[in-house]
Amino acid sequence: MIKLKFPKLANILEKIPTPAWIADIIRYKVLYEYGGVYLDTDIRVIRSIEPLLTKFKSGFVVCERPRTSHVLMEVPCLVVCNAVIASNKNSTFMKRVFAKCIRVTRKYLHTIEPEKLNSSFGSTIITGPSLMTNVHKKTEHPVIGSITFYPCDWSDRTKCVYELFVNGSENIYAMHQWRKSW
Repeated sequence: MIKLKFPKLANILEKIPTPAWIADIIRYKVLYEYGGVYLDTDIRVIRSIEPLLTKFKSGFVVCERPRTSHVLMEVPCLVVCNAVIASNKNSTFMKRVFAKCIRVTRKYLHTIEPEKLNSSFGSTIITGPSLMTNVHKKTEHPVIGSITFYPCDWSDRTKCVYELFVNGSENIYAMHQWRKSW
């Protein structure tokens, strides 16, 4: 399917040993080409995100750090996580994310130590939250608070219990379970 839809992209993807790294690149390309909403597979939906899509017509990303209890960010976002992304077709933000992702992938594929290639390094440092955060700093793409999709934190997954949030704050739309399935 990738070779059919994105033949130029297939060449670089064949050289990447980490499935999550490949998934990040495809995620960004598909969101740029088609628009839509991406959610990691370990996100449990609590309520419709339609109100967010209506409010943020150009799409949004979710701030992981600092932790917030509001939908709108009151302080600058330090870490943008790539587990939740809403984007319009041909979004300038997603175009920049994808372009930078390809640039750094090409750079690191030839310079990184082999043991790091097979770790989560690619999907966290090269194409994941670090990349999203760096690109976001240079754009006006809306970023919403961590409470919306990350009501519990990856550093203490014992608190990621769906029943704790399902009837909670109206600011909580889903719960990321932080299963690190890469």
